[in-house]
Amino acid sequence: MLVSHRHRFIYLKTRKSASSSVELAFEHCARPVGWKQPEDNAFATEEMVSDAGIVGARGLKAKQTAEFTDHIRGIRVKKLIGREIWNSYFKFCTIRNPWEKTVSHFHFTHPNIRNARERRIVRVFREWLRNNDSRHGVDKGIYWIDGKPVMDYYIRHHNIVEDVTTVADHLGVKLDPLGEVFGQFRKSGLSYTEYYDDQARSLVANFYEDEIKWFGWSFENDQEIELPPLEKRSMIETAEQS
Repeated sequence: MLVSHRHRFIYLKTRKSASSSVELAFEHCARPVGWKQPEDNAFATEEMVSDAGIVGARGLKAKQTAEFTDHIRGIRVKKLIGREIWNSYFKFCTIRNPWEKTVSHFHFTHPNIRNARERRIVRVFREWLRNNDSRHGVDKGIYWIDGKPVMDYYIRHHNIVEDVTTVADHLGVKLDPLGEVFGQFRKSGLSYTEYYDDQARSLVANFYEDEIKWFGWSFENDQEIELPPLEKRSMIETAEQS
């Protein structure tokens, strides 16, 4: 997660939605001017709180003593930074089609299965879903407060380059290069829809019922989702308030 005081924004980091790539692209905005990453750690893990902003700790060891962590819940950030900053800063995060996201989460938690035969991958995936293990990937608590999402803008995974550019233009910042977005852990040639039977599809629909209703996700097509008008207007409203 990031808080930039120079550019007045808050970025909350969701799971399996290219959030690390987006975080790295905007991270320099929350670091002191001239800060350089240690040469032996391109993905710096320690929490940093400075006059420039906040970078949440990454990794289990770094998070043990940190107040701000990578996947921290929005309600916790609001409490730590105060209502005034929370209400006046531009807030955004990344979102992803729940069925595709669940497949990505499965491969992240099963890295050794990537070279298995496709039939076995699908079988293990469906067993994993039936055991409800996939609930660990549900992260609406990061960006939902009091039963609804509270960000000013949502970067859509399937439209990430355009949406990241939209946010950067709105904030008036120059981006670091957007890193690897797809396929670190997943190697199979299957599309995400091929992982599912009717039962598996229904399970994910139940896990992500609120997100599906709010954003209008559908199983077979993640390209048609449009943000609710309120989220689009809030970008203008935020600019007028800052």
